[in-house]
Amino acid sequence: MKTTLSGFLFTALMIASTVYADDRGSACVFSKEPKASLYIDPWAKAGTRLQRFGTVENGDDVTIQNCKGVNDQFLALVIGNRESSLASDSGNVVITPQLGIERCDFTKGIKSIPWLVTQVQRENAIRSRIKTLRSCVALQVASMNGRPLILGNHPSCKWTAIGPGSYVARGAVCTVKIETTTALSVKPIVEESCLEPSRFESRELQSGDFNTALQAFVTSDAAATSTNSMVGVSSRRIVFAPSPTIAAFDEESPLRFPKTINLKVQPVALDLATQRTKEDATSFVTMQLLVRNVGSVSSSFPVPLAAEAQLFEISKGGEASSITTWTAYASGQTLVPADWSGLFITDRAEVSDFAFRHGRRYRIRLKYFHPHDVPGLLQAELKNRPQTFSIGTNSFDV
Repeated sequence: MKTTLSGFLFTALMIASTVYADDRGSACVFSKEPKASLYIDPWAKAGTRLQRFGTVENGDDVTIQNCKGVNDQFLALVIGNRESSLASDSGNVVITPQLGIERCDFTKGIKSIPWLVTQVQRENAIRSRIKTLRSCVALQVASMNGRPLILGNHPSCKWTAIGPGSYVARGAVCTVKIETTTALSVKPIVEESCLEPSRFESRELQSGDFNTALQAFVTSDAAATSTNSMVGVSSRRIVFAPSPTIAAFDEESPLRFPKTINLKVQPVALDLATQRTKEDATSFVTMQLLVRNVGSVSSSFPVPLAAEAQLFEISKGGEASSITTWTAYASGQTLVPADWSGLFITDRAEVSDFAFRHGRRYRIRLKYFHPHDVPGLLQAELKNRPQTFSIGTNSFDV
């Protein structure tokens, strides 16, 4: 299958692997080591405005070499940001702000919720993030073996030489000709102007937490009119710190993130099931929450979402009897994306030795809390993200 690169909207994010190949056997070796995250704080002291965190033991460069069967073709280099669709369990790498047509849609009941974000609002938010990414992050591309690189002339790309066999690529898509001797390294670099606060204070650019993906494709020509195969993907988190008026400096926490958040959460769908055997019964509960992380000073950053769920059975007299409690969260996507509104689908909870009975009334109460209060939950995502999670409660009958 061929995908137009010069004007495409989305490219599906593929799991990084060592080798990608098309049906003709062409392939390049693409390094797959996890990369350190980048944290940019324009308001910090000079010399400390760009920091690496996370997997700091690995280098920043992605290497591409040992290409076979792709002579006289080009390598397209693309860096985009992952954006979630209406359902939170899927995402795409976006290099342009238009969303196109969603593959799923909300019911009339959900659409009637007044704070549901429209597609125009979502595209405006994506446009703002893409502008920051394009303005602040470029790619440094260098030959690893001393042989000169043959640069492509993609209309969105601007190449700047910075040394022998080394260049800075700026733009949505940049291309390099592939030869049998091609061996190059690629890494994201932060523009000097984005290490100063002025562009953020003037609101030309927006601070935020970016889940970026550096992708490499084999393409038939320098303009990348179509792609023949995916070479590899390298994911990297890039964070532009909020202003000190939103998150004050703290000597104990060198990385600043918003400590107050403003989520709107509305349960909109519930899936109940019971499996019976001769001896016992087991029930299952899955919830869909409509979530809005838009419109506040912290909305350009992902927000953790988890809740204590409690199931009650309601008697004919209206008395509630507690059945069980569990932690409701989504292990596939534990963070509500930045500037996003959509469905947050919780993991299926198992209720042992219990069966839902026809004609009976039940109630589920959700008490939202800081995920750090749950042992082992979200530690990998949040160990550098101290936040104050406001507690709220939802209760609904089923």
